[in-house]
Amino acid sequence: MRAVLEFQLPEEQEEFERAARANVYHWALIDLSSFLRSQVKYADLPKEQMAVYEAIRAEFYQVLNNHNIGDVP
Repeated sequence: MRAVLEFQLPEEQEEFERAARANVYHWALIDLSSFLRSQVKYADLPKEQMAVYEAIRAEFYQVLNNHNIGDVP
């Protein structure tokens, strides 16, 4: 199986660059997910701060879900 993406350059330069860097964006989301998880699971934070991290983490996953990105490990 083979998939090919085609772009009309230079008109679609921005779209091309976004597609070409998708792997970088993927790893950035994984890093953010890991950071939020570690703060919620392991950080010794006051309850107020923990609640903020939990809310941010929940919103992060809701945004991913809204964009049909799926789970990030």
